[in-house]
Amino acid sequence: MVNQVNGEYAAKDVRMVAYLEVTKRLIKEFKEFKIDQVPRNLNTEVDELANLGSNINLEEFGAIPLVHVLSPAIEKESTVSVYKVQENPTEKESNSWTTPLKEYLLDTTKPTGKVVTQALAQRASKYCLISNVEVPTARYGLMTEERNQAELIHNLDTVEELREDARMRMAAYQQEVARSFNKNVRTKVFKLGDWVLSKVYENIREVNAGKLAPNWEGTYEIIKMVGNGAYRLRNAEGKEVQRSWNAAHLKLYHF
Repeated sequence: MVNQVNGEYAAKDVRMVAYLEVTKRLIKEFKEFKIDQVPRNLNTEVDELANLGSNINLEEFGAIPLVHVLSPAIEKESTVSVYKVQENPTEKESNSWTTPLKEYLLDTTKPTGKVVTQALAQRASKYCLISNVEVPTARYGLMTEERNQAELIHNLDTVEELREDARMRMAAYQQEVARSFNKNVRTKVFKLGDWVLSKVYENIREVNAGKLAPNWEGTYEIIKMVGNGAYRLRNAEGKEVQRSWNAAHLKLYHF
């Protein structure tokens, strides 16, 4: 926009032209003005402000106000093509290209000649005569401005109920997903004295081991059940492992 205002570039896009016209009207209200383009590397404050929303912890706020922009900054001019229909058309208008099609569709005049008839029938298949144009439909005739306003007010009154219903449906859906997931989960249960292997993670994997590095290490003996699928382990040398391990990360070892 800066280059377009300074006249260095031409505004070709429709929206750019509209914004440029608004800018020129605002410029006339100033005695003197100057506009410069800020490089991206110097515009870090705006970028930080744009990224601030993704770093906010929503749990700290009870309610976050939302501002809805109901109208654009620029107004779009609507263009409507209107064709005036005359009750008594002139001779030139009566001989329009639509006249043969209209007469053919109304089944009032049939052209002479097989070739002309086939050509006209092929062209007429792309058009149709609209009937009952002046008869209002139920969507238009039954809806008045007062009734529309009353229904909008009713929708605003019931919006909290709709939100509560949506929250209840979401909670029921989450419970159904949890039940479906837990149905297929197989819990691992170990006994005291069982020997197991523990899963190898990236932080304890050997350096430069590559893809051929083992995924399990051990063996370890289960010496205590902590609870909720957690166990205390002891290695083959008799040294107890500092932290407890979950059963999901253990595998039974068979001698």
